[in-house]
Amino acid sequence: MNAEWNSSLRVRSASLIKLAVMLEVFRQAEQGSLSLTAPIKVSSHCMTGGSGVLKTLEVDRTFSILELVTLMITVSDNSATNKLIDLIGINRINSFCKDIGCCETVIQRRMMDLHSDKDNWTSARDTVTMLKQILRSPFQNEMLSILCSQQFRHKLPALMNPCLAVGSKTGELPGLEHDAAIIVKDEGEPVIAAVLLSDFKNSNDAIMLHRNIGELLSKFMMNNLS
Repeated sequence: MNAEWNSSLRVRSASLIKLAVMLEVFRQAEQGSLSLTAPIKVSSHCMTGGSGVLKTLEVDRTFSILELVTLMITVSDNSATNKLIDLIGINRINSFCKDIGCCETVIQRRMMDLHSDKDNWTSARDTVTMLKQILRSPFQNEMLSILCSQQFRHKLPALMNPCLAVGSKTGELPGLEHDAAIIVKDEGEPVIAAVLLSDFKNSNDAIMLHRNIGELLSKFMMNNLS
């Protein structure tokens, strides 16, 4: 069963663009052009604002690429994201998006680049395509494990049955509240959801809508999927 509404509408991606960054990292790992265990030095002077924990560090640290991906997804770390974008290249990320048919998705700037007149974009349909790509990847287990370790679970997963395994990624900007998830019951076929909400004056209203949609998905899966 498939349900869509305004799925091809292009909206600012906020942190959902980090799904594309993660996928390109793992694609390059699959191609052998980088190693997920390679050490990357993160200097205190290159930290950026917004979400994340790296910005709280006062000394230079070394992380593996896999650790930076984990921080980028689980706590939406912007400093880790920018380090990965610099490492793998914006052009490579955009080429990957085109290769898998994400026509509305483009990354044009680093995270928290407040001086740029450009933005990052995606659509609900493209977000679903990226989540499906995760399930096709030889690194599926690694990426699902990272998504299921998500710390921001106040939107789609908030009211879901705890029996469901939920791997998700949120995104938010003023007026925007996004969430996208791969939801699994037991060993059954995953359900994929992408809810991108824009033009909301009250973020609490948007978050509640996410929770209601997540609860409906949960009830459907518990009652209809074996």
